[in-house]
Amino acid sequence: MSAASAFIWRPISRRVTSRLARCLALAAAASVVSAASPAGAASERIAFVGALTGERAAIGRDQRDGFLLAVAQQHGSLGGTSVRVTEFDDRGEARRAGTIAGQIVAARIPLVTGLSTAESALALSARLAGKALVLSSAAAPAALAGEKCARNFFSTAPVEDAVHENGGAIAQGRRYRSLYIVTPSAELPMVRKALQRKFAGSLSGAGPASDAIRGIREASPDAVYLALPAKETRAFLVSYEKAGLFQRIPVIAADDGFLPAELHNQFSGLIVSARWSPGLEDERSKRFVAGFEQHYGRKPSTYAMQGYDAAIVLGDALRALKTMAPSVPAISGALATRQADGVGSPIRFAANHFPITQ
Repeated sequence: MSAASAFIWRPISRRVTSRLARCLALAAAASVVSAASPAGAASERIAFVGALTGERAAIGRDQRDGFLLAVAQQHGSLGGTSVRVTEFDDRGEARRAGTIAGQIVAARIPLVTGLSTAESALALSARLAGKALVLSSAAAPAALAGEKCARNFFSTAPVEDAVHENGGAIAQGRRYRSLYIVTPSAELPMVRKALQRKFAGSLSGAGPASDAIRGIREASPDAVYLALPAKETRAFLVSYEKAGLFQRIPVIAADDGFLPAELHNQFSGLIVSARWSPGLEDERSKRFVAGFEQHYGRKPSTYAMQGYDAAIVLGDALRALKTMAPSVPAISGALATRQADGVGSPIRFAANHFPITQ
C-alpha cells in the first residue's frame, strides 16, 4: 500500500452497562456448568442461514463460500469432526426468521452460522434461544453486544457500527477538527453516533452523495468521511479526484466489506477504515486469499474471511471437546474460553461473545 493510504483496525470497544454485566455473569456461569454437561444432539449438522438471493446475496454467498472453503480444506470436517451443512436462504430478511427457525428445530440442527444482516441475526438468535448455537459471520447487531446479550450467540464479525467508530478514532488520531459525512440518509444517525464515540471534532454533511462535492467545497472540512457501498465509493472517489479536492481535503472511507484493495493505492490521500483486506501481506491472509481464489475463481471479501473464521473457531472448539456429539452448551463453553488462529488475527471472544481483535 502507498504511503498516502492507511489500513487501520482497532480493537472493538466494550461498553459495559449494569444490565450487560448481569447478562455476562449469567453467560459465564452457564459456560462453566455446561462444559461438563452430557453430550446431546450430534454437532456435525450445521445450518447456514444467509442471503443467497436478493439485494444482500453477495454478502451471503461470500459468507457461505468462506465457511465451506474451510470445510473443504479439512476434507469435509471441522476439527476432526465430519460435518454436513444445510443451506437456508433468508434473503437477509428478518421476517423469514420464524419459518427458518422452525425448520432448523424440526431437523434437530444444533449449530447455525451465516446471518447476513443485523436484523436477521437478532431475530433468529431470539427464536433459537436454548435450542441451537448461532455463530454469525456478518455485521452483528450492537444490541447483542449489550442489553440483549445472548448466551447462544457468538460472532466472528464486530458490531455493525464498529468500522465507523474506528473511523472516528482515525480522525481523532490525525487531529482533525471537522469531518464532512457522505452516507445515505438512512445510515446517517448510526454513522454520526459511532464516529462521536472516538471523534471530538465537529460533524457536518447531509443530503445525497451527488450534492456532496459542492457541500464539501462550501464547508471546507479537515477531512471527508465516506460511508457508501463499494461501487458508490469508487464512483464518488473518481468524481472527487476530478474535482481536485484530494490535494486539499483527505478522505476516510469505511470499507463495507467489498472495497477493492486496489483503491488503497489508486487514490492519493485515501485513508481506509476496515477490519481486513485481501491485499494484506501477512501469511495467514495470503494463504486464505490464494485458497479462496483457487477454489472459487474470485477474490474474497471481508464477509468471506469472517465466514472462514467462523469455521475455524467452530473446528477448534470441536477439536477441544474430543467427542463426536458434544452438547450445544459444551460447544458454547469451548468457544467462550479458547483462542483460534483466524485469518486477520487470533480470535478470542469477549464475555459478550463478540471478537476481541488483536
